[in-house]
Amino acid sequence: MASPLMHEKKIVTLIFCITILVFLPEEIVPGNILTGWHVKNRFQVGAEIDDNIYESRYDPISEPSLRFLLQTSGNKQFSRLNFSFRITGGYQGYEKQAREDKFTGESQFSSELKLNNAVFAGINFQWRTKFFIYEPIDYSLLTSNFYTRFVLPLQTALFIFYRPHSLNYRASTFYDFQGTELGLALSKNISRHLVLEASLSQNQLKYQRNIYKLGAPNQLIYQNEQQLDNLSLFSFQASYLSFFLVKLGYFYEDNQSNNFGFSYQKHYWGFNTSKKFFSHYLIQFYLTFQNKKYKDQFGPFFQMQLDTEQEENNCFIIDISRSFTSNISIFLRYGYYKNESPFRSEFYQKQLITSGLEIRF
Repeated sequence: MASPLMHEKKIVTLIFCITILVFLPEEIVPGNILTGWHVKNRFQVGAEIDDNIYESRYDPISEPSLRFLLQTSGNKQFSRLNFSFRITGGYQGYEKQAREDKFTGESQFSSELKLNNAVFAGINFQWRTKFFIYEPIDYSLLTSNFYTRFVLPLQTALFIFYRPHSLNYRASTFYDFQGTELGLALSKNISRHLVLEASLSQNQLKYQRNIYKLGAPNQLIYQNEQQLDNLSLFSFQASYLSFFLVKLGYFYEDNQSNNFGFSYQKHYWGFNTSKKFFSHYLIQFYLTFQNKKYKDQFGPFFQMQLDTEQEENNCFIIDISRSFTSNISIFLRYGYYKNESPFRSEFYQKQLITSGLEIRF
């Protein structure tokens, strides 16, 4: 459970944001802020076949499910200020495996203020939750992002950002943490079609669980001290957009933990591309691969997160959609996953086949 201090911080942040909106000068926010939004909505209904519902390494269970998704997004632009939001809600239900029935939700609110022609200040709030109807393994992930963007010569932009974030499970505090990330990001337009991006940050994660130290011979000794991780992050991405879109990315993580078994190094590569055919068909392709090595040699050990979808490490996904009008399309998606389980260095495999109808309005 979240601490009272954490709830107080959220309330103070909300009051601060509302106060800023109320007292901003009229030349920045003219008229009623609740009118003039450009809003888009989409609704999806479909079916999915999952050959390993519980992400098990042994005796996987397969069953189809029904999926529903509703998303609304919008933005509003002023002379020096812009707002945007995206709210997504979903439901997935099974006939026999009802313990996996769940609601999902994700909300994102962003704003950026132009201070002058070269400096912009922005804020972003993102909240993600998963609510299981019959199992007490719900969680919520809250991330804030405060940044300053500097427009530099030669079509270059520099970002300085600070990101508080927290993870909270309803039934247990074992996986709960509060974190702060501080970093820099650089973006460069090489040409009209090619953009390069790089980022470097330091993340500190404070868990509510106590730690263990390794004793002899191969015994874990309980310590009256909470886990503290220092996570260094680096990424490099290239995006090319012309008649098709191609994105390549490399991500590096180095985690130093005071808890035995949680220090690691990870290299992660990502590739995705999309292309339209015959004006009605869109094909998207995703491929990710990781190489992760733990610094402490030991047997299977708990992962950082209980939700296996947060540890999607190696996957291959192909998505094909066909538009009948500007508002209606159908889609078919195949995905193969080989992800790390809640126990470190233990992997499970699964395949997902999803099809459905999307309506945009």
